[in-house]
Amino acid sequence: MRLCYPRRRRSGRITHLWDYPPLKWLRGSRGWQLTILTGALGLVATSFIVPYFGRVVRYTRAKPDNIAARKQIRERGLALLSELHQKEYERIIVVGHSLGSILACDLISYFWAEHQAARIVTTGSDEFRALLDIETALNQIETALREIETKSADPKIVLEPAVAAFHAAQTKFGHLLRTRNDTDRRWLITDFVTLGSPLTHAEFLMASSRPDLEKRQSEREYPRSPPIRERLDPGYEPIARAAGFALRSPPQLLAFPFDVNRWQLHHATPYAAVRWTNIYDPAVLVAFGDLISGPLAPVFGPGIIDVNLKQVRGRQSLRFTHTRYWSLPDGKPAEVPKHIEALRKALDLGGRFRRL
Repeated sequence: MRLCYPRRRRSGRITHLWDYPPLKWLRGSRGWQLTILTGALGLVATSFIVPYFGRVVRYTRAKPDNIAARKQIRERGLALLSELHQKEYERIIVVGHSLGSILACDLISYFWAEHQAARIVTTGSDEFRALLDIETALNQIETALREIETKSADPKIVLEPAVAAFHAAQTKFGHLLRTRNDTDRRWLITDFVTLGSPLTHAEFLMASSRPDLEKRQSEREYPRSPPIRERLDPGYEPIARAAGFALRSPPQLLAFPFDVNRWQLHHATPYAAVRWTNIYDPAVLVAFGDLISGPLAPVFGPGIIDVNLKQVRGRQSLRFTHTRYWSLPDGKPAEVPKHIEALRKALDLGGRFRRL
């Protein structure tokens, strides 16, 4: 049996999977060659993919034999974040790779929920005005998503400007929270960076199905970016309008009145102040790229900045890259590799991309 495949175009572009350099030898292959390929892919899957996914599943599934370990890991992480917030730091960046991205996501969520003082803003303050800007951007995002769904509008035209407005308001709000004079009221985490994250498969790792995941998100069990707004109590509507919120029907906000002149953001709004960047590497045939990773904006919200390394490089990776997001090539490279540039930009240690 002979496999048929398209030839390369004159432009030199790869037009078939077998045109990738490691797979050229499969052109016109016979059964024994396909058997070798299948065995090699199986070896890669059992040697690399399965162990990583196994650890992820063990963490995300609450069972009697791992509940204590999960609790201990989370308590240590929360203690570390709490200690860092008491020190003289100006900014905290949380980076999570693979399973660590799920743990980091949990820690940010739990720490924000416990850090009530950071979630309270005073009416009329700069923080409150930044919160109003976030709410305005969320209205724009909702309108854009509705146009995309009902009118098949171009996302680049209608959604990207709204998301950019959200990021600008998010940056301003986060800056104001971390520059508070009161240590107990500060919020120092500005960025969450995920690398090779299995959160792209959250619908079966953290829920029973996609509808179940969306239900859990709507109930604010799993935070999204931008955050899910909660239904405002009818008795608070006049107060919200007087404070300057532009309410829609049904009225929903990220915050609710805490007392006479203060508002408190609900527990699932950490990404009102934290920018989430996700770096992933699309996979081909299991062995090339990172099968574990993937985009997160379709799963956890359009506020997430997805960085596709295949697009950044301009080509498909020809090796397994799950543990290579921060690796340099052998020898001294002539220029900084594209994936390192992407990581540096996401970390933004100098604050270049977060200037107000």
